[in-house]
Amino acid sequence: MINRGLIQPNILIHFKDFGFDTLPDIQNLICRFDRLELVYLALEIIYDRKLSSGYHEICSRLFPHDKGKKIIHLLDRELNRIYESIAEHHLVCMQTGLELLKILLCNSGPHSPWNFDKIQNGAEIKGANLFTILLLTNERIVTNISVPDNYENADIDTAKDIIANGVAATLVENSDYSNFDILTSPLVYVYKSTLFLEFCASHRELAPCLEKVLDKYGCTDTRTFISMICGIFIESYNSKVHYCRFVFSDSDPAPKFFNELSISINSTIDESNNVDYSYFRAHPLIRVSEYEYIVICLPFLFGKLYQSLIFDLSEAFGNGDKVRKIISTDFSEKILLFPLLKKSVYPDSPFSLSGEECDKIQKKSAPDFYVRNWSSCFLFELKDYSFRAKEKTSLSYEVVSNYLYSQFVEKNNGRAGAIKQLATNVKALIDEDFIWDKKAHPKRIYPVLVLGNQNYLNYGITYILNRYFSDELQQQGIVSKAISELLIIDIDTLILYADLFSNKSFEKIVRDYFSKIKKHSKSSSVLDRLFGFMQPFPEYLKQKYPLTSSHLMSKIKQHNTWKN
Repeated sequence: MINRGLIQPNILIHFKDFGFDTLPDIQNLICRFDRLELVYLALEIIYDRKLSSGYHEICSRLFPHDKGKKIIHLLDRELNRIYESIAEHHLVCMQTGLELLKILLCNSGPHSPWNFDKIQNGAEIKGANLFTILLLTNERIVTNISVPDNYENADIDTAKDIIANGVAATLVENSDYSNFDILTSPLVYVYKSTLFLEFCASHRELAPCLEKVLDKYGCTDTRTFISMICGIFIESYNSKVHYCRFVFSDSDPAPKFFNELSISINSTIDESNNVDYSYFRAHPLIRVSEYEYIVICLPFLFGKLYQSLIFDLSEAFGNGDKVRKIISTDFSEKILLFPLLKKSVYPDSPFSLSGEECDKIQKKSAPDFYVRNWSSCFLFELKDYSFRAKEKTSLSYEVVSNYLYSQFVEKNNGRAGAIKQLATNVKALIDEDFIWDKKAHPKRIYPVLVLGNQNYLNYGITYILNRYFSDELQQQGIVSKAISELLIIDIDTLILYADLFSNKSFEKIVRDYFSKIKKHSKSSSVLDRLFGFMQPFPEYLKQKYPLTSSHLMSKIKQHNTWKN
């Protein structure tokens, strides 16, 4: 029996699940279809979340002659035989569509589509071919996670480690686009990108680079750039079909913006240039013809407003490391983080210091933000890392956990990471030797890790980073009931919930969150017991305090300098 269900909340069905040792050549199957037909199928999978809600919907789509009853019966029988029933089984997910699209655009071989209408049982044969293509596509994006032999007899902490590592390794690869929330994400991206573009325009070194980037996309100013992406999004969101097409004409040709953001349907893209779909991220549209364009997926489109735009700026500047350092310190900390924390974590606090103010007192080990509210102290560290494609796509316990350690605990050069630094400052507060606030006598200390990247916010990683923090406290000999568990939050969540934190008390919300986490161990639900103990804080907030579109729009209007 394959125990992948223990450590993967969702199981993607693939070809070898049916007991075959050898794989058919997927390109031979693809050549039986019109390329554009398969491109549309890939896009339908990417866009239509209903198709990935299980395998019944997609099977009905592939085998319309009997609504997929025969293949569904086969799947039910096979899956009950080889899998534990704890996880849900899926034939497709968004990544299936993206991977199929990647395969189609790296294929430069001969193409002679069959005419299935002229073949006896053509509809059934066509469905079987499509089904096999999807299984082979999944074969490229899944792996069997090896579970230690003694996991059934492991103690509770070891069992949690096994689950957390498995979840981290399997979910990190696609968390940035699969977690894309159609309600909140676009508004947050617009908010951040407006501030970001204004920052670049006013920065002595980045301003000339921004001009080059805007010119590349045929935009006269930052407002035009944002307007174009928002316009494409609105059209896509309102589309009545499973993907969004933009059709132009000789008299009304496509703006330069569309050509710069697009890949030709006839392109051949080397797979080595499309690891983690990096080519799709840079070109989130497909150019079907001189006049027709299709959006690949909305998360990649909105990535051009911020994360992907950093790559454009780095290319124009000629030094990516320096650009990222400027952005991390001068933008992420000073323009995003400091004002958000000042507003949301006890706005009337008796004592607070930004990282800049802490540096003036003592730069070594200075926190990025510090708040003392009477007897409660908050220590904040911001890390604006991107998860590298090599580690994201490794699907390896060891690779992912080692990468997290080197990023957050101790760098490869021996320098302290954010978690080690938080532990050191916690100790200084307990020992009443905290140079930045000599009057602090805390009864409660809250260490907070703020992330600039949502890739680090999956269930497994939240638990692993907390474990690293506990280990670091132990290594430094820090024992105190005054120390809260490590809270992990991202900048997007701070933007969305700053008003709530200010009105309802950040500390109370954090206490309620950790109380709920502890209660999960007693839940009657197996999934709650297994995964509830590592629920990320942003996920808790979404469930406990759901946001409305009117609230978000009023927030954007109130705080955003880009109006109308």
